[in-house]
Amino acid sequence: MTMMKKTIIFGTLLTILFVFQSCTKDTSVKNDIQGLWDCNASQNFDSTKLADKLIGSWQWTKSSSELVTKKADKKVVVTFTSDRKFTVVENSAIITQGNWRLKIVDSGILGLSLDTTSQFLYGRILLCESQVVFNDSYRDGTDNFFVSTK
Repeated sequence: MTMMKKTIIFGTLLTILFVFQSCTKDTSVKNDIQGLWDCNASQNFDSTKLADKLIGSWQWTKSSSELVTKKADKKVVVTFTSDRKFTVVENSAIITQGNWRLKIVDSGILGLSLDTTSQFLYGRILLCESQVVFNDSYRDGTDNFFVSTK
């Protein structure tokens, strides 16, 4: 086989691989959510335990909906304090602040009740180790993923 034929075959194979790779749906979000569901459920959070775990600062890493996963395109940090205050800072500027408490949002699962709305903090709270997700995709909303800044 000549060098030219080998190059053409190799190029064709790379093109096919690229096409298949770009057409593959991202399933990592579902795997992330399932893992977080399992981990969160295993911790048997009540409102006191979950509130204690939320206290601190969390940096936004990505958001996802049914069809689209988007990496964070700006630095957003959410801070929850023990006196039930929260602050959302975007690229060093405060964009939202107020008071928070936990409430049941879906079938016994806890979420936030805020006196000031935030686009990042809707839905059920799934917390595992150093990651928290505000899971709103069950209502066709967006899931927002955060990691602890500790």
